[in-house]
Amino acid sequence: SDILLELIDQVLRSAECGLNHLISDLPEDFKIELNLKEFSAFFQTTKTDSKDNTEETTYLLSLNLGSKISFDQLPLVGKNFTGNQTIEIDSLKILFASAQLQLEKEDLEAFYLPETINKGLNLSTSLKIGEQLQQLTISVPQKSTSVKSLPSKSTTKPKENPPQINDNDSISKADNKTQIETNDGTKWIDLKKKFGPVYLARIGLKYQNSEIWILLDASLSAAGLTLTLVGLSIGFALKDITSQQFKPKFNLQGLGISFKSSGAVEIGGTFINDNGNYSGALIIKTETFTITAIGSYTEIEGQPSIFIYGVLDKPIGGPPFFFVTGLALGFAYNRSLILPNLDQIAEFPLVQAAYSNKAPDLNELNRIQTQLNPYIPPKIGEIVLAIGIRFTSFKIIDSFALLVANFGNEFSLSLLGISTITSPPNISEIPTTVPPPPPLVQVRFVILARFVPSEGTLKVDGKILPDSYLFDKKCQLSGGFAFYSWFKDNPKEGIQAGDFVLTLGGYHPDFIIPPHYPKVDPLQLNWQITNELSIKGSVYFALTSAAIMAGGRLEAVWQSGNLKAWFIANTNFIVAWKPYSYDAQISLRIGASYTFSVKIFKWRIHKTISVEVGADLHIWGPEFAGTATVDLSIISFTIRFGNQSKPQPKPISWDEFKASFLPKHDNEVCSIAFESGLTRKIEDKDKVFWIVNPKEFCLITNSVIPIKTVSENINTSVKDNNQNFGIAPMATSASNFYSKYEITIDNNQNHFSFEPIYKNVPSGLWGNASLESNKKVVKPNLNEKAIPHVLSGFKIKPANPPEPDTTKALSLDKLLYEESSNENSCNWKTFSKFPVKPGCSIKIKNDLTEKKSERETLLQTLGVTEDDIHQIDLREMSENFEQAFIKNPELLVNLS
Repeated sequence: SDILLELIDQVLRSAECGLNHLISDLPEDFKIELNLKEFSAFFQTTKTDSKDNTEETTYLLSLNLGSKISFDQLPLVGKNFTGNQTIEIDSLKILFASAQLQLEKEDLEAFYLPETINKGLNLSTSLKIGEQLQQLTISVPQKSTSVKSLPSKSTTKPKENPPQINDNDSISKADNKTQIETNDGTKWIDLKKKFGPVYLARIGLKYQNSEIWILLDASLSAAGLTLTLVGLSIGFALKDITSQQFKPKFNLQGLGISFKSSGAVEIGGTFINDNGNYSGALIIKTETFTITAIGSYTEIEGQPSIFIYGVLDKPIGGPPFFFVTGLALGFAYNRSLILPNLDQIAEFPLVQAAYSNKAPDLNELNRIQTQLNPYIPPKIGEIVLAIGIRFTSFKIIDSFALLVANFGNEFSLSLLGISTITSPPNISEIPTTVPPPPPLVQVRFVILARFVPSEGTLKVDGKILPDSYLFDKKCQLSGGFAFYSWFKDNPKEGIQAGDFVLTLGGYHPDFIIPPHYPKVDPLQLNWQITNELSIKGSVYFALTSAAIMAGGRLEAVWQSGNLKAWFIANTNFIVAWKPYSYDAQISLRIGASYTFSVKIFKWRIHKTISVEVGADLHIWGPEFAGTATVDLSIISFTIRFGNQSKPQPKPISWDEFKASFLPKHDNEVCSIAFESGLTRKIEDKDKVFWIVNPKEFCLITNSVIPIKTVSENINTSVKDNNQNFGIAPMATSASNFYSKYEITIDNNQNHFSFEPIYKNVPSGLWGNASLESNKKVVKPNLNEKAIPHVLSGFKIKPANPPEPDTTKALSLDKLLYEESSNENSCNWKTFSKFPVKPGCSIKIKNDLTEKKSERETLLQTLGVTEDDIHQIDLREMSENFEQAFIKNPELLVNLS
């Protein structure tokens, strides 16, 4: 009993000594809270004889935290670590040794400890690959060395950022043949294992900032393309483990992309991880050109979401008026593209990447991609295709246009464009010692067009950019333009199909702008010529379904001290459709003023003397008439000329109306087209034969002239169509206008159904006109809307489409079968060696050598690289060459 008590006392004193050393040598950031019910501990003491023959005690404390981490949650590659290819961290231990220890085999197997444990604090984990276990251990820096080993607080990265994998770290002495330690304290194990397309080169363990990190050096390879997984790691804090709130962090900092084919095509670049969205830049090189590209990759609802946009900055050629200097191509899958507004187009990343005067490097491309990310959010079902072209016209106009097609949930076409007009052009190729003078004209403008069939809209907007000028940089130009067309009704917004508008700089002052019409800035010129003299001008032009309108204003002001002089000219005119009519107003003002002050007693009175003369001209017609008013400041008078009664314009004839507004050929007034079901068209001299699918057959008929009545053989009701229309240019009212639509089908017309098609027609053509001789018109009605719900044609379909046939029943006895056995099915014959004829080895060797290039071409076509197959060095084969590729066939049989 005394011996046992002495042994227990030694154990307790050794344990106390070990714990004291452990606590005193812990780094400041290494803090854990233990719950002894949840953790297991291993304690061992050993006695060793020192050099001076004195007895020395060594001890080991082991704390098993029991953590288990599966790699199947790793980003991008986790799905490959399932089934029989699992990889996980089986356990995590904290070890403290008073000296370096070599453990016995039974302890290694019983407690899953490493064979060698360094002196001091250690972290150890068991890596489980399939059914195999492998130990990985690192030493934690103690207080005396923690300052040297760990970065200071001012330079420490945030905890959420995992440590980087650095292949260039210097390697310290390894504990054994399989483990190496880099100078940043990471312990690595070479794995060199493949999990499907994933290749794990090595795995590392690192302690940093109270966090434990498991680092993986991995890559993805397929068909010659290699994706290096930069910073693939799993991290967790000690406090989370001990407080039973264990939530490991799975990180992937980025992707390195590399591809090189035997056809001299190279791809290189990097993608950076931004909250699960991997984006960055690529460089694609060939022997003849280089393409710079930006890209992005992420996963949404388990599906990949990709965006790639590449720019070829190289002259392609073409005629001088359309000389192509570059191309752009983009593709997105499960991504939407948010278009910029007009003010953002010049700075839009896709336009910047292609419109830059020099090819951007990788850093510039990464910056552009970062700016682009908010415009390309992931969206399931969306597909985007973008095609861009940069071109010049006689080196005066430099333009870039990008056509974007959206597929998937909704089809739409969009066009982004930017152009710069410079005259005379800057020709940088001509060397000169004297800087060239600035151009007389520089106009930069942007265009944004969008066509959405589901909305029934075509919208084109444009704007002059602020750095545009004329004659002098102080002569600034600004303004906008737009063209909108609607081909679907939208009653909520007051939109009628058939309406359109084209405007440059705005509208007539009397025009009430509908809410859905575009509002654009006036086309303006602002020129401060000298400190005393300034010129301002503005113009507008608009075309609607009712009329043409245009106008402008020019103002010149000179002021020097108290003396001021000015010149102001205004004009607004309207031209209505046939019957032709116009109304124009022009005004002119010239004036001067002088301001002086007079002192009366104690007060100073300021007085301005102003003189202004002007003239106003108002003309209309036909017949040409108008008034002219002259204002001489002290007296004014009006001069009248022409017919002042302002009669209505005379109606035009049918022949003039037909020649002006209807198709040239009569057979184009009524048209027939296939909406669906046409499989083939055969033309034989003057005849055309249609081969149709009777199930999908659908014809569309259309009439340019609005329809009031239809023939009796059309078996459908059209009583709800709007018949309140006439011919406005001919002054024909609705009661005096008649149109009848006939459709004739050979054989039995009752075999078809007719669905009416309605549309809106312009009131300027088909308005219910009433031009009475005593009615006076001051100006055309600019706000007259289109005539709604007018019958224009029919959809013709089979009344009774063919019904699908039914599958006949099959008797069950036709599917019955019986099993039979073969008792000698496993009596395999032994195969002999491949028979060799004289000279056969030489022929095989020559064939293999001569066909090498053809074999490589075939492998590349199939998407297989030389690294994917087992390579055989033909030079090392000397004897039995013909047997190197031949062996007995391997046969597999199911004996169950």
